[in-house]
This record gives sequence, C-alpha cells and structure tokens, in this order.
Amino acid sequence: MAAPPIDAQPVLGVALNDNGLPNRCEAYFEVKTRPAGGVASEQEPISVYLTVRRHGPMDDIATPKLEFSDLGRCGERIIEASVMPRLIQPIRSFIASGGASAWG
Repeated sequence: MAAPPIDAQPVLGVALNDNGLPNRCEAYFEVKTRPAGGVASEQEPISVYLTVRRHGPMDDIATPKLEFSDLGRCGERIIEASVMPRLIQPIRSFIASGGASAWG
C-alpha cells in the first residue's frame, strides 16, 4: 500500500547554549499551513509550533519534574523574545494586508 506524502513543512532547530540551560537543550520552530477546503478546513489555516527539548541521561528520579519546569520557563522566554515578534506578528501583518508583502 502506497502512502502519499501529506506534509513537507520546514522546521528550524537551534541549540540553546546561552539560555541558562545545559548545551544539550534545543528549540524547534515550525510553521504549518492547511489547505482551504481540506479535511482540517474548520481549524485555523496556520499553526506555529515551538518544541523545547533536552537530551541526555537523567541523574535522579526528580529530574523530569525539575527539567519540565526549566524547559517551560525557557519556552516562555523564547515565545516572548522570538516567536511573537519574529514569527507571529509578521505572519499576522501579512495576512491582515491581504497578502501584500509585510517585509517590503
């Protein structure tokens, strides 16, 4: 049975070396669009995803809970400093302008 591709969106991943987190932390940014009239036409036409992750072994059973809080705070900072001003607002401006270039 053949499986036709349904998605080929670009994803940008960056190492988080200077955010107060160990070098094994990464953030991934993804913008996904949905075709009008498709199966998901009742949903928003554009979604922006941020994934923050940490690789490596955990030293203690309490580590996941502590790391989850750290990664959550890091994600909030990234949303405020990068996702909103550099992704959401330009996309919103582009859509509000009726598709005219928001970048000049």
